[in-house]
Amino acid sequence: MSRADKGSRLEVLVYHPELLETYMNIITGARPGVTYYPCRSVDEIERHIGDVRVIFAPTGFPGEALGRATRLEWIQIMGAGADRYTLVNAIPGGVTMTRVRGTFAPRIAEYVLAHMLAITQRLREAARQQASHRWESYVPGILSEKVLGIWGLGAIGREVARKAAFIGMRVVGLDAEVGQAEGVVRCFRPGQEHEFLPGVDFLVLTLPLTHRLSGWSTSRCSSR
Repeated sequence: MSRADKGSRLEVLVYHPELLETYMNIITGARPGVTYYPCRSVDEIERHIGDVRVIFAPTGFPGEALGRATRLEWIQIMGAGADRYTLVNAIPGGVTMTRVRGTFAPRIAEYVLAHMLAITQRLREAARQQASHRWESYVPGILSEKVLGIWGLGAIGREVARKAAFIGMRVVGLDAEVGQAEGVVRCFRPGQEHEFLPGVDFLVLTLPLTHRLSGWSTSRCSSR
């Protein structure tokens, strides 16, 4: 095969340890003439990583393998978080990385509300009593009387705020850019963390996991 022929081919590495068949069924019919390399393990990735121009993988892709992706042009992440790639500084120069947006906000917002409700309603205690076939009276809390702090008012943070405010929670936020969001009664700025945090009953972090966030958590939270 000539150099030109190889350069014109589109070869895609598709990686997922558990849902590989599901993703393969979705994407293989999208474009004819594409060569796909389905991979479940690091060993399979190693066999094909040097040949592919596109990687289609979840957030948990082993970033150390990217150093051998000599033809790579594009990484499509199946999820919203890119920290497994960016924190190890593994992305080769000139490679485009894209992620999924717009589909996770409702799911994560409901996940957050479910856990806050479980805590205030003391559902774990109820489950323990049920498992032991006994009943002891207790007084649950009321979520609508609580204050929710949301650090990061991107699409996910805004959806959490909207749903929490709808059920009556007082919602405050901290974000570098967003000036106003539905359901948020006050938005703090970076540098105002010690004003933002003391008044909250629940804290939700909807931030990208970057070196900057890691540095805040180790240097500031540990000093309080």
